[in-house]
Amino acid sequence: MPNTTLELYQAKLQQNLTFLAKLADVGPQAGPQAQTYSQ
Repeated sequence: MPNTTLELYQAKLQQNLTFLAKLADVGPQAGPQAQTYSQ
């Protein structure tokens, strides 16, 4: 498991980007607790 820290960081960053993208898609009415984002 080389570069474990880097892989974890990249995975977290990807999750954050996906979350922000979903928030942008659902719109502001859903807010930061959009239930459409479940993983």
